[in-house]
Amino acid sequence: MSDGFAQRLRALGLSVPESEIAPLERMVMDLEAAAKLLRVPRPVAQEPVTVFRLEHPVPAPDHAGRG
Repeated sequence: MSDGFAQRLRALGLSVPESEIAPLERMVMDLEAAAKLLRVPRPVAQEPVTVFRLEHPVPAPDHAGRG
Protein backbone atom coordinates (compact mmCIF):
# COMPACT_ATOMS: atom_id res chain seq x y z
CA MET A 1 0.00 0.00 0.00
CA SER A 2 1.28 3.44 -0.79
CA ASP A 3 0.84 6.30 1.65
CA GLY A 4 0.11 8.52 -1.35
CA PHE A 5 -3.04 6.53 -2.11
CA ALA A 6 -4.30 6.89 1.46
CA GLN A 7 -3.52 10.61 1.36
CA ARG A 8 -5.47 11.04 -1.87
CA LEU A 9 -8.44 9.26 -0.31
CA ARG A 10 -8.34 11.60 2.67
CA ALA A 11 -7.94 14.63 0.38
CA LEU A 12 -11.12 13.56 -1.41
CA GLY A 13 -12.91 13.35 1.92
CA LEU A 14 -13.24 9.56 1.75
CA SER A 15 -13.14 7.67 5.01
CA VAL A 16 -11.88 4.16 4.36
CA PRO A 17 -10.94 1.75 7.16
CA GLU A 18 -7.20 1.10 7.26
CA SER A 19 -7.79 -2.62 6.58
CA GLU A 20 -9.60 -1.77 3.32
CA ILE A 21 -7.07 0.64 1.82
CA ALA A 22 -4.71 -1.98 0.36
CA PRO A 23 -7.51 -4.03 -1.31
CA LEU A 24 -9.08 -0.82 -2.61
CA GLU A 25 -5.78 0.32 -4.09
CA ARG A 26 -5.30 -3.07 -5.81
CA MET A 27 -8.83 -2.86 -7.23
CA VAL A 28 -8.19 0.65 -8.54
CA MET A 29 -4.95 -0.54 -10.16
CA ASP A 30 -6.81 -3.47 -11.78
CA LEU A 31 -9.53 -1.15 -13.10
CA GLU A 32 -6.91 1.23 -14.47
CA ALA A 33 -5.15 -1.64 -16.24
CA ALA A 34 -8.46 -2.78 -17.78
CA ALA A 35 -9.26 0.77 -18.86
CA LYS A 36 -5.89 1.02 -20.63
CA LEU A 37 -6.97 -1.87 -22.86
CA LEU A 38 -9.94 0.19 -24.02
CA ARG A 39 -8.01 3.43 -24.49
CA VAL A 40 -6.53 2.69 -27.87
CA PRO A 41 -6.91 4.68 -31.07
CA ARG A 42 -9.61 3.11 -33.22
CA PRO A 43 -11.92 4.14 -36.04
CA VAL A 44 -15.29 5.52 -34.99
CA ALA A 45 -16.99 2.44 -36.47
CA GLN A 46 -15.11 0.24 -34.01
CA GLU A 47 -15.96 2.26 -30.91
CA PRO A 48 -17.73 0.24 -28.23
CA VAL A 49 -21.49 0.60 -28.25
CA THR A 50 -22.62 2.66 -25.29
CA VAL A 51 -26.36 2.74 -25.96
CA PHE A 52 -29.05 0.23 -26.77
CA ARG A 53 -32.54 0.56 -28.09
CA LEU A 54 -35.69 -0.76 -26.54
CA GLU A 55 -38.73 -1.69 -28.55
CA HIS A 56 -41.56 0.81 -28.43
CA PRO A 57 -43.93 -0.14 -25.64
CA VAL A 58 -47.28 -1.56 -26.65
CA PRO A 59 -50.07 0.56 -25.18
CA ALA A 60 -52.13 -1.24 -22.57
CA PRO A 61 -55.71 -2.01 -23.62
CA ASP A 62 -58.26 0.49 -22.38
CA HIS A 63 -60.43 -1.28 -19.83
CA ALA A 64 -62.20 1.86 -18.62
CA GLY A 65 -65.90 1.33 -18.13
CA ARG A 66 -65.72 -2.42 -18.52
CA GLY A 67 -66.28 -4.47 -15.50
